[in-house]
Amino acid sequence: KSPLAYWHGCGPLVLRGALLTSGQMLGYDGTKTKAKELGASDSIVLHVAAATVGGFCAATLSAPADTLLTQLQSAGQRGKAYGSILECATSMLKDAGPGVFFRGWTANFMRLAPTFACGSVIYEQVRLKLGLGYMT
Repeated sequence: KSPLAYWHGCGPLVLRGALLTSGQMLGYDGTKTKAKELGASDSIVLHVAAATVGGFCAATLSAPADTLLTQLQSAGQRGKAYGSILECATSMLKDAGPGVFFRGWTANFMRLAPTFACGSVIYEQVRLKLGLGYMT
């Protein structure tokens, strides 16, 4: 194999990471900001709720790239060969329709929401204890 073969699937992996992080941050910060504008107090309850929305956004934004990455990585085991990411995505869309890109969404959300909720609450409480206040 060529050394470049080891980078196969790198594009969707990087895209997935960027989309997941963007969804988490946009969902968390957006929810927290809007809730505070509507009079909610900056508390653990708000942090958990915002983190859950962040998990929803992260799972939704990253699902297509995650599914595409899985397809690319398992193509050889299924006897398929894709010449490009676009060819893989087109094949998936043609074979199973647009819903194929959200396969596994529920499991992903069920994994991300509690992880983000725990991480966000811990992060916010550490900031508070260090005298930095909650993240704004």
